[in-house]
Amino acid sequence: MATSTLTVSTSFPEGHGDFKLISSDGVTFHFPRYLLCLMSPSFEGMFDVIGNDAQPQELNMVENSTTVDQFLRFLDPRMKVLPLDFETVAPLLETARKYEVPKILEWWEEQVVVKVDGIAPDKTSLRKPMACLALASRFDLPNTARLAFRDLVKAPSKDLITDIRFESQLFCRLIQLREERVAWFVNKITTYHNAVSTDCRSCYVSHDQLSRALRTIVTDIGKEPSWATLNRHMAAWKACPVNHFYASQTVFNSWQKEILELESSLPTL
Repeated sequence: MATSTLTVSTSFPEGHGDFKLISSDGVTFHFPRYLLCLMSPSFEGMFDVIGNDAQPQELNMVENSTTVDQFLRFLDPRMKVLPLDFETVAPLLETARKYEVPKILEWWEEQVVVKVDGIAPDKTSLRKPMACLALASRFDLPNTARLAFRDLVKAPSKDLITDIRFESQLFCRLIQLREERVAWFVNKITTYHNAVSTDCRSCYVSHDQLSRALRTIVTDIGKEPSWATLNRHMAAWKACPVNHFYASQTVFNSWQKEILELESSLPTL
């Protein structure tokens, strides 16, 4: 790479360190050699193999300047780590694995977990769970993969999209878990519906209304198998002559604890 095409990083300028790392887009990063060796077994091994008499002064990297900048910030305690950005995190994690810096993977696993308010037993969820599942699959992070499964099983179908490629077998497992959850809800609702009395004329009228309402719920459960879906429908129901809707709300509310515990459980991979 011709020297005239290079620019110098403003975060890691000349004088910041005695070694140069040159990104694929022509940005030079000055960094302390001893920190590279201290924080990365890969760099330590590279320098050890070369020997003290022929130590290189620079390294051309295949990573671009955005990734190199993010990566080096984790190695230098003087620098501030940048906030998580899902647009750039995949190459950063790939670089961390390549140069054996597990603290970056650990940082990512911590950053994607957020606390949430609500009635669920588990007060956490993942940021962008589909992207998390893809990255957890790529970098062999089973704990985060299970958390992603937990969130995605109950998520709306529109959330099952990511631009990050990952193992199709894991996606098939997710679809299986969602189908099992939908079947669980449908069995609950069907069992209740079959038990509703239709002994009198008024009951026949209200039973028909209830049947139509439950069919709508089952359709929406297929798209988003969650307590949130059931709760949204209950809030919109009106009273009918023999109070079957009110009775249904009571029954559905009695399922709340069981459903929330199910939604908080961590599926197997």
